[in-house]
Amino acid sequence: GADVTAEVKQDIRRRVLVGDGGPPEIGDFSGRGDLRSWIRIMAVRQALRRQRRARREVSLEDDRLLQHVVGAGSPESDHLKGSYRQEFQRAFAAALRALPDRERTLLRQHYIDALTIDELGGLYRVHRSTAARLLVRARQVLRDATRARMMAQLEVRPEDLDSIMRMIRSQMEITLRGLLRRQR
Repeated sequence: GADVTAEVKQDIRRRVLVGDGGPPEIGDFSGRGDLRSWIRIMAVRQALRRQRRARREVSLEDDRLLQHVVGAGSPESDHLKGSYRQEFQRAFAAALRALPDRERTLLRQHYIDALTIDELGGLYRVHRSTAARLLVRARQVLRDATRARMMAQLEVRPEDLDSIMRMIRSQMEITLRGLLRRQR
């Protein structure tokens, strides 16, 4: 929204020109790249930080209301969800580690460094449509490898895995960014 955009712009101005408890960040700019791109990356990261913070900030009243409306799940159901969630996290992390370096780097550049398809195309010296296809392929390889590992770990059929994934989807606490950062 316009309010968030204005706040992010103001945050960036303060950080870059005035400093946020330290020296202004304009001193960190080396001049090797485009100043607009550097500012845009900072703005995207700031907006993502605000978005993550907003998601985490749930009022206590809303949380209590949710508990009353939804109610606590059965202990067996909660145990299964926790167990399946851990299996998913292990399978996803292993699939990510097994990705070829190029695909893992491409995902890191897109999700962590917030590079657009056009920027990825320029970086890899390919057309933007080729960069988009490379990114889709990397995500597909990661998804397929995760599914295969989950089916092998749990010894389930594909349709059973779909059911398990629907059950744990709302409780997944895994982040692609966190895993990609750890594997640098």
